[in-house]
Amino acid sequence: MKKFSLMAGAGLIATAAFATPAWVEFSTGPEKDTYADGTQVADGEIYALVFVKGEAFEGINPDGTTVDPEDKIVCRAAVAKDGVCPKITYVIDPKVSTGDGEVVEEYTGGRFEVYLFDTRVNTYDEKGILTGTTVGLKEGGTVYSGWGKVAAEIKTSSTVAAAGATAVSTATEVVDAAAVKPVVTAFDLDEKAGLAYIRVANTKPFLKYAILAKKSIGGTEEKLFCSGVQGVANGELTLVYRDDPEDRYYFFRVVRSK
Repeated sequence: MKKFSLMAGAGLIATAAFATPAWVEFSTGPEKDTYADGTQVADGEIYALVFVKGEAFEGINPDGTTVDPEDKIVCRAAVAKDGVCPKITYVIDPKVSTGDGEVVEEYTGGRFEVYLFDTRVNTYDEKGILTGTTVGLKEGGTVYSGWGKVAAEIKTSSTVAAAGATAVSTATEVVDAAAVKPVVTAFDLDEKAGLAYIRVANTKPFLKYAILAKKSIGGTEEKLFCSGVQGVANGELTLVYRDDPEDRYYFFRVVRSK
């Protein structure tokens, strides 16, 4: 993963029987998530959003692929923090570029679930004494030694927002004019997984937001990545979307949304 900054993450369960949503929101807490041995999840551990087709998720292989080929790991991110994952919004791209051309990224006839992976690797000194434990996505390859379903809250959008659509505020709550405005604080790019992560700070739980992006500071073309994303009490949101290296955006701003 190419690191531009540190991101934060989440967990979930939901059905998607009829139409592919434009985005999926998910989060865990306030109870702490734990590994199979009862240990609280370590900061930086991986949560994965999985689309399950069968009656039950059959799990993952040591290389991180799904046991049942019909199941799909939509996204995974080393995002655990303080025993839980704050809210993540995964943006579903209706067109995903592949080596064979354009294909539809479709999620119908199944359900979304979130799983906590166990990637803990212990390190020892020359005397065999434990010196530390590392977790999360690693440049040299991630070790997937376990997994478990986590209880989570989930919300999906009902329609795909049109690219270039205008985000318009309809909120009626009074907001102090002197209040700190929402801003994009971090951008991470995981080139191996083809995912990009945007962190937003200073959101309000009674307002909704949209992310707009440009390829250059002076550019006039602006793309709407998502809209209608609810703010949260602690102010932090994380947006995950599929990165296209041939059509990459670098400059982002937050606006009020319907």
